[in-house]
Amino acid sequence: MIRQSLEAMVFSLIIIGSLALWMIVKKKDLSQIILYSIFILYISGAIAQVWSPPNNSGKSIIENIKNYPYSELIHIIPLKQQYFDIHQTDAVLRLIKSYLLNILLTMPFGVLFPLIKNTTTRSMTLIAILVGLTAEFVQLLLGMVFGNQYRITHIDDVLMNATGVMLGYAIITLFTRRYPLISLKTKTQV
Repeated sequence: MIRQSLEAMVFSLIIIGSLALWMIVKKKDLSQIILYSIFILYISGAIAQVWSPPNNSGKSIIENIKNYPYSELIHIIPLKQQYFDIHQTDAVLRLIKSYLLNILLTMPFGVLFPLIKNTTTRSMTLIAILVGLTAEFVQLLLGMVFGNQYRITHIDDVLMNATGVMLGYAIITLFTRRYPLISLKTKTQV
């Protein structure tokens, strides 16, 4: 996991350097360069956390897809997880940890995205759902293609990721209303 994080950091530094040079040539403000750099670092780190490592099972892609345990690793019914098994002593702790980590993972997106791009509450809600769906869908595809069976694709993760984005969005919206020195690129329409 550390190797993937370092690779993501190097990759993001290359992108940030290129973007910063382009923005300097276009005479963009230093605060914009810093904001975009932070956003790229966050996205790279989130990708490294969610989609890595794609350890190959050594089988062909067709074999991996054919033998993927779909019923065990794909859960589409919300709030119905193995965490709710009352006979497991750490069930509530594992549930809270799973939900909180998924929320915390995407909160920075909800904070940073409206500072970069004009958005409405409605479009941010759609983006929040798309962030969760994308994370889980790519995770599923990587699992199927590489034969990884250590990640579970769950609708709860989509919901918690979307919740994280919207909580971040709410925080930055409230913060910018209270401290108008930060420019939020949000349209007032809902």
